[in-house]
Amino acid sequence: ELKLKDMDLEINNPLSLNINDYLENANEIEPSILKALKLDTSTVNINQAGSYNYIIQYKKKKYNGVFVIKPKELPKVEITLKNLSLEKGSALSTNVSTYISGELTDEVKNNIIINLKDVNTTQPGEYQYTVTYDNKLYTGKIWIYEKQTTIITPNSPDEIPTPSNSPVPEVTPVNET
Repeated sequence: ELKLKDMDLEINNPLSLNINDYLENANEIEPSILKALKLDTSTVNINQAGSYNYIIQYKKKKYNGVFVIKPKELPKVEITLKNLSLEKGSALSTNVSTYISGELTDEVKNNIIINLKDVNTTQPGEYQYTVTYDNKLYTGKIWIYEKQTTIITPNSPDEIPTPSNSPVPEVTPVNET
């Protein structure tokens, strides 16, 4: 009797074509029977995480096994978000590095999801944004501020600064020897 293994593999890796890798008891099976076994992994999609069936056939009897394609494990990193201040009407950056302190690998950057849907750049105020990486949620703040324009208007001509009539001190050159 054939005993099939539950198989697993990380996404985007090649499947083994060696039938012995799929059998729990390969060393208990006669070599002539091993040669007659046919492996069918046609339903296993190595490009998409999920659970699939594979079949080993001996003569007219079919044995079904399970093959799990696991998502790629992401590097473990601690993410620190920046709190940002933006002028009213500014565009929100789509660059991950704008929101995260420190250097990140491209693999980490490509697996970060930024959620800016609650940030309204047309209205001054404090807003939260979130970043998700490896099933962890991080929260940061963005302050939208209105640019302040300062106009100085003198109240009377006496308040306008005028050049001083005091003499300019004389500078004596120093001889270097």
